[in-house]
Amino acid sequence: MLKDYNILGAFFLVLFSLLRKDIKYYWNRIYYMEVYPIKTERQMLQFVNKNFKYLVVFPDKTHHFYKSLREISVNISVDASTISKKLDTSDPCICTARGSDFIFWIKKLV
Repeated sequence: MLKDYNILGAFFLVLFSLLRKDIKYYWNRIYYMEVYPIKTERQMLQFVNKNFKYLVVFPDKTHHFYKSLREISVNISVDASTISKKLDTSDPCICTARGSDFIFWIKKLV
């Protein structure tokens, strides 16, 4: 019986150690949002510049903000390198998804 408790304890120890970083990350996000809300224009600009790099308008007229081209490429089925090349030639740019022919408008914010 004692052996079962040791195995169970070891299991929870390993599980907790794996989840500890995630728990700490989300706890800090909740804590800092409640304790330190954005109060000045400077804080707002710092937050936006840190967290939002690209604006994408979807064919259904919704918009989403993204941190990286990789995130965009996963969601719209256009290679990140293609988006990057198009943004270098013209900002904003329009990209067409592979296979679906959906059109996306992409603007680099920073």
